Amino acid sequence: MWLDLSARDGRQLSTAPPPVAASEARAMVVSPQGQAVEGALPAFAASASTPHALLDAATARAYGAIGLEIERRLVFVISGLGDVPAKQILATAPGFSIVTDHASVTRTADGRLHLTFPPVAPGDPRPQQFGYLIGEIVVEPMAVLPGERRQSPEETLERLARVERALDGRDQPGAAPQISLADLLPAEDGWTVTDLGGKTLVGQTPVRTNRAYVQPTTGFPALGLSLLQDRVVDRLPKGAIGAVEASGREFGMRATAEFVRAFTGRTDVPDVVVPFLAPIPDVDDLWGYLRFAYAHTVARPTGVILNQGPAAFMVKNGLAVASRPALDRVLRALRPAAGASSTGATTTSARASPPPSDGCWSSTAAPSPRTSPSSRATSTPRSATSPPRASTPPPC
Repeated sequence: MWLDLSARDGRQLSTAPPPVAASEARAMVVSPQGQAVEGALPAFAASASTPHALLDAATARAYGAIGLEIERRLVFVISGLGDVPAKQILATAPGFSIVTDHASVTRTADGRLHLTFPPVAPGDPRPQQFGYLIGEIVVEPMAVLPGERRQSPEETLERLARVERALDGRDQPGAAPQISLADLLPAEDGWTVTDLGGKTLVGQTPVRTNRAYVQPTTGFPALGLSLLQDRVVDRLPKGAIGAVEASGREFGMRATAEFVRAFTGRTDVPDVVVPFLAPIPDVDDLWGYLRFAYAHTVARPTGVILNQGPAAFMVKNGLAVASRPALDRVLRALRPAAGASSTGATTTSARASPPPSDGCWSSTAAPSPRTSPSSRATSTPRSATSPPRASTPPPC
């Protein structure tokens, strides 16, 4: 028999295992007298042997994990080539690569260059936007949870800082107009350039700035999703995206309070108490997912309203936290009660706008991955303080 404490009433005891692999499970043998038999099962150690790990292998390899993509604004020029597609590998090092990407600047009638589309006074000529080639630093996944066999965040971020300092040196006073990429990369970190990278010259930024576009890719959390959004919003600059997120927060509170009232049969549960109920895992799951789904539903119309430049608005740039997996993958990671309730709560808002089609959502749902054996060895029961359960986002 299987006892699933997270299942809804009437489904907690079953002869079949749960449809989603547990983050932790315990087993015992019960005697005919109804007593637990001590020592009836051998001690279990996840991945205690190679055969064990192979027989009970994880279905996905990115549990936990966090990778980074950092777009610098330096001009890259590749000798003998004009239009260069994105994502061409220029250089590699253990845990790193540098690939091609594109950025844009805007020139106003006075000849000045701007990183973003500037406001235009009535009657002034429309600014002209043009693109150029840049290098994007790609950091392979780093370990997040105990037991993950990945590069450590501390060492990896130190190496990242070294290569960023090397690239930033291009903007120092007196620097040569262009330097080969191979000569810039820190030799101590094992960088090698490809044939394409050997033809690459690195110039200065068209507009002097120390800003970079950084995009993290994570194993996607279900528990703690609301906290993740709160952390990101704390760092958002003032503007329309923060206002949209605040609207989603209110929507999530209102819908979650409806769930709590229906579940408990009480009417004295105001919307504003939802943050105080978040330590309850089902409430936290539901509130986080509803905020998340709301933001993705309104991202496209928000982008249409906000876009003032000639280039198309990227939907993910209208989100405080952008999802790479489709929402149904996140939904299936929720606890049963929260998942069933959120399906009805989001139906109306989901019909308001189609999902983004900028290539950062997976159109095909995949089964929720099981925890890797090494992660299971150190896992704890899911609670308000447990690390997030994750699924693997496809690369964008």
